[in-house]
Amino acid sequence: MAVTTNYYYQGTYTLTVNYNANGGSAAPASTVKQVKSSSSSVKDTATLSDTIPERSGYTFLGWATEADGSVAYQPSGSVSHTFSR
Repeated sequence: MAVTTNYYYQGTYTLTVNYNANGGSAAPASTVKQVKSSSSSVKDTATLSDTIPERSGYTFLGWATEADGSVAYQPSGSVSHTFSR
């Protein structure tokens, strides 16, 4: 009889979304989601905040990944990321 010992990695992956009101106010707090997995690659999705920031003279259209970028995400929308180690 052979004895085999199996080891696995139980990692914690953290998906953090930071919001910037880009000169406005009332940006929501960061969205943080943690996923525990023994897999070397994990895809996960986080729900974005439904808080809408304010800026005088502007209408909020959605979130972008750059200060002067195009709208990529909407409040209460989702963002996905694939983690690899």
